[in-house]
Amino acid sequence: FDIVVFPEPTILNLPPAEWPIVECLIAFSSSGFPLSKCIEYVRLRNPRCINNVEAQEVLISRVSVYRNLQEWCIPCPDHVVVDHLALASQPDCGDLVENENFIIYKGKKISKPFVEKPENGDRHDIWIYYPRSIGGGAKKLFRKVKDQASE
Repeated sequence: FDIVVFPEPTILNLPPAEWPIVECLIAFSSSGFPLSKCIEYVRLRNPRCINNVEAQEVLISRVSVYRNLQEWCIPCPDHVVVDHLALASQPDCGDLVENENFIIYKGKKISKPFVEKPENGDRHDIWIYYPRSIGGGAKKLFRKVKDQASE
């Protein structure tokens, strides 16, 4: 068998119908990767997929992952999904109440410490919020660079 590595310009610039034809495909979504084009290719050429390309769309969204965990009755941490765009457009709507030891969002209370993560799984700007009893405040985590992973 031959291993075919699709050149980056092919993936980014050509329609999937012009990509090389393969019998087996391994594809990993990452930032900047055109996952929708890859899914189109899989539907067009029907290669044997080592990993489920369509499932990667679900894995990019933390909200979708939590939804699937709940649908499959898999225990997951207590959480809320905060719509920051809606809050920004209506800051006085009362949906979010912040306290030094907890937040309440749409009536659901989450005690500190808790972790805030972006909806997009490719983003790694994560915040940890601490209660006053251990000093309060917040710490920003990010993808490790050399020996540093937080500020």
